[in-house]
Amino acid sequence: MSQSLPFFILLVLSLLLTVFILWRKSNKRLLFLFLFIGGLAHLLDFFIMFILNSYVYKPHFVQHHYYDNMLGSLVSQTFVYPTAALIVVAYNWSIFRVFLLSFLFMGIETLFLSLDVYEHFWWKTFYTGIFMFIGFLIAKKWYEGMNKGDESKWRNFLTLYFVVFVISGIGISLITVFTSLNTLSTDFFSDGEREQIILTTIYIGIVNFLYSMSVVYSTNSLYTYGLLCIICAVSYSLIMLNILGIAAVYKLLSICLYNVIVLIIIKSIHNRLLFL
Repeated sequence: MSQSLPFFILLVLSLLLTVFILWRKSNKRLLFLFLFIGGLAHLLDFFIMFILNSYVYKPHFVQHHYYDNMLGSLVSQTFVYPTAALIVVAYNWSIFRVFLLSFLFMGIETLFLSLDVYEHFWWKTFYTGIFMFIGFLIAKKWYEGMNKGDESKWRNFLTLYFVVFVISGIGISLITVFTSLNTLSTDFFSDGEREQIILTTIYIGIVNFLYSMSVVYSTNSLYTYGLLCIICAVSYSLIMLNILGIAAVYKLLSICLYNVIVLIIIKSIHNRLLFL
């Protein structure tokens, strides 16, 4: 059996369930919750897996070890887990059912370990169950707040940030794996691929954080556009210092175009969040 098959099965099943639930419920809040949980899980997995080196995915999508690991993480944290959280929230599952679902994920993890498509270093399967359970409860509470019309800026900011974080994460991850369009390097890590993933995630995390803060908390668009210019200037400075590499003829234009696209996405999502 191909090592990628279990991941493809989970990915296809998750996508089908997500589309079905969103179609049946016709509730935009559920879509934003799905993306919010995906961003939250993506960030948590970044720290646990890449920084703390706790486990590794082995789907054999690509040859490069760390890039393959990153794609496995995308399937698990960006699609599979958010879909499970979507089911819990959309059908208002009880705590007992949430517990059973967390236990089911522990069983799936055990199966993946036996199939050698996933490996623990210091991680334990019951850690997964605990984090899954807590994450499902967070999803339920967050959705309750969204339904109550809680328009607090901190909630809008966090929702916006994690929604954009997962969208940017998927895009940049695929660009990093399948093209040589961008590179980030400081020679701090011995493994170039691991360094690329870590630095890229930090970069998009900081950029999205600053833009999200500006859009949510600033009433003057000049501050946002000023921030855009500053980030473009800093990014271009990183190119000049050979920390950031852009495989494009017009490097400054490429940097500005990326940041403009991110800012447009953030503003668009923020406007929709205000009218949920």
